[in-house]
Amino acid sequence: MSDMSVLLIFCLLFISISIIVFLVLQLSAKVRARFESQLSEEASMNLSDMFMFMDPDMLVRYYTTALVVVPLLVLIIRRDFLSVLVAVVFMAVVPKIMYGSIKKSRMKKFDEQLPDAFMSLASSLGAGTSLMGAIETLATEQPAPLAQEFSLLVRKIKLGVNFDQALVDMEKRIPSQDFRVALSAIRISREVGGNLVEVMEKLADTLRQKAAMEGKIVSLTSQGKMQGYVMTGLPILLACALNVIEPEAMSKLYTTTVGYMVLGVIVVMLGIGFSIIRKITTIDV
Repeated sequence: MSDMSVLLIFCLLFISISIIVFLVLQLSAKVRARFESQLSEEASMNLSDMFMFMDPDMLVRYYTTALVVVPLLVLIIRRDFLSVLVAVVFMAVVPKIMYGSIKKSRMKKFDEQLPDAFMSLASSLGAGTSLMGAIETLATEQPAPLAQEFSLLVRKIKLGVNFDQALVDMEKRIPSQDFRVALSAIRISREVGGNLVEVMEKLADTLRQKAAMEGKIVSLTSQGKMQGYVMTGLPILLACALNVIEPEAMSKLYTTTVGYMVLGVIVVMLGIGFSIIRKITTIDV
């Protein structure tokens, strides 16, 4: 084979590899753009749902960067595929965990504000204020997040949305059983009449008694819940301590197939035990 033929084959091979690399980069760029677009849209909806006004595109950029950087750092430090896989899974579920935690905390604060809101509503109605005027008072005088939700209700009604439909939309936004009872009382009062002031006062008193009972239950079950955390975390802390004391013996757990199987069994058993303890110490009111 002549030098010219070798050169020609080399050039064709180089061009082919360049085209393949270019196509792969283009495809990855499109996939990344689509992924970031979906994340940005979902983040925008979740943030607006909780009245958190931040740039979703900036959050998505930070998250996608962390999604790549954190597993790479774990790979450099640990040099272990399992650790990298755990890091990827952890980074994938972090946004949902944070969103769920923030939403749960917000709903808890909303429920805590309901008794005072109902008493304020009853006082305004008792003073002769219309229902719409009493709701506007809640939207301006109560703290967030209750004021934010009622402000949204007031804006919808002023924009022409039917009052009952606005209440239905608000009920869908706020998954609170206590709040649904109050909305049902308001709708029934508008349809068939009745003493809404007395209903609101009784509802506020009932919610205060319920909150006091829930506080007692939390106090009585806190020891059991703490025992669940301790019993779940103790094997993990013990494993970390043994890994420092006897790294060679403990390395078998995360460098061999049998070790991975043992770790899997340990994680499953810890999860089952923790779930059982949580179920025992969780009492529905």
